[in-house]
Amino acid sequence: MGRLSFRTKLQLVLVSFALVLIGSALFAVRHATVTAVRDKIEHDFEQTRTILAQQTKAQIAALEDALATALGDPLFRSQLGEASARADETGLEEEAPPERSSIKEAHEVFSSADLPLMNRYPGFAVLNVDGQRVFSKAAPARFGDNMSRTPIVAAVKERGRALQLFEPKGGAHGNGLVADGEQTSAYLLLARAVQSGARTLGYVVIAEGLTEFMAQLERSSGAHVGFSVEGGGVVASNGASTAIVRELAAIAGLTADKVVSVDLGGEPHLVLATTLVDADGAALGRAFFARSYRAEVGRLLGRLDLALLLALALSLAASVPIAAFLARRMTVPLKSLEQAARQLESGDFSAHASVTSEDELGRVGRAFNAMMVALRERNIDRLTGAYNRRHLIDALEAQILRSDTLGAPVSLMLLDLDHFRALNEKYGRAAGDAVLKAVTRLCHDSCKPGDVLARYADDELVILLQDQDGQAAETRAKALQVQIAAREIAVGKERIKCTITASVVERDPRWPSAHDLLRALDRALYAAKTGDRNRVVKAA
Repeated sequence: MGRLSFRTKLQLVLVSFALVLIGSALFAVRHATVTAVRDKIEHDFEQTRTILAQQTKAQIAALEDALATALGDPLFRSQLGEASARADETGLEEEAPPERSSIKEAHEVFSSADLPLMNRYPGFAVLNVDGQRVFSKAAPARFGDNMSRTPIVAAVKERGRALQLFEPKGGAHGNGLVADGEQTSAYLLLARAVQSGARTLGYVVIAEGLTEFMAQLERSSGAHVGFSVEGGGVVASNGASTAIVRELAAIAGLTADKVVSVDLGGEPHLVLATTLVDADGAALGRAFFARSYRAEVGRLLGRLDLALLLALALSLAASVPIAAFLARRMTVPLKSLEQAARQLESGDFSAHASVTSEDELGRVGRAFNAMMVALRERNIDRLTGAYNRRHLIDALEAQILRSDTLGAPVSLMLLDLDHFRALNEKYGRAAGDAVLKAVTRLCHDSCKPGDVLARYADDELVILLQDQDGQAAETRAKALQVQIAAREIAVGKERIKCTITASVVERDPRWPSAHDLLRALDRALYAAKTGDRNRVVKAA
């Protein structure tokens, strides 16, 4: 990096900064995407839970209405009483073969009946007063065989009805929900007693299937939907989700009505567990919604990453010219400042930094230019534009110090305009000023790098020559003498010619200091002006 230019370094910094910004934006967008997916899943869960609660209540109400209607039907009550009485006469146990008892006759009573209740619901069963199955008609066929009938009868006796979640295949549980992972149909079961006065004739059980509804919920929510109860049985909408619901049912600490993140099968899932209740607030079981969001996030991020990569490529393509533009906006003013500083270092107080921006760099440039104005006012003669006597002495002392260090020669030439007072009287002071400025320009044009031109007195100019001896100074002074004498200076309509008398001096042990050199220069000029003018005299 040390050999790179400032502009290149600045471009690299700007491009790096752009990459950092783009990377931060990518991270923020990805994080926002994951958060948005989670929020959407939680919103879907809330909607699904609301639909499930409403549907459960609607199904319970439909079951209640259907049983109430059936129990008010005299034909149904008569058939139930006759079948229950025939079953009671035998006293047979539940496992007794139907063909060896009058239960067969009771079964035939309902088999020959065309009851709307029996035809409407896929699960229908009749129990006698002891809880024995008198009749069952269901799809699947073993609905009546696998019902946990004793808790049903106990619940009806205690609360007037039995309302349970029920899985018709597998081992029975005390709460009425059974499952073995093979059968995934589920029913909402309702049982009521049939009374004749104070006498209980038997019990009617109907069940509404939930499988199709669960599948609809799963399709609409995109989640695994299932139920579980305390006995450990689980029901899911499909075979794949049965294992997930069973795993969820075994996880302790799943809080109802709160979405949590759970690792299932090696993938993160969002899970909502909620309790299903009946109209009286009694718990029927728990419902689970589990949804993996990795694939969904992956799909969104895949499309997003493609868009972001395109945006990154475009940003990088745009950042290079932008960085070049910004670098130019900075390096051009800096280069101007550098050049102006070098001019000032060489003693040129006309240096000016071309900085027009309003930023910090612009303020530095304007401060530099203001400093140059102050330096010019302090060191520049306003009339001629040459340095003043103060700056001449400072520059001369610096040259002497340099000479002592490097052994370089130090020479001076002093030029005086001949008969300048008479010129002012003849043509006017303005004309004299114009002639003085013209002569100053000629002297300035003759200067070499490192030379210092200064106005020494009213009509006197001094040139400090860098690294040149007295012989070179005398030669240059004579060249200036000839050039000035040959020049006509236009002042208005006048053409004025003038001459100069000059003295030169080279520093040697006789004149070691700046004061000694200037005094020797003055004495030599005075001696030259006492004789013939328009000549060059070397201090002796």
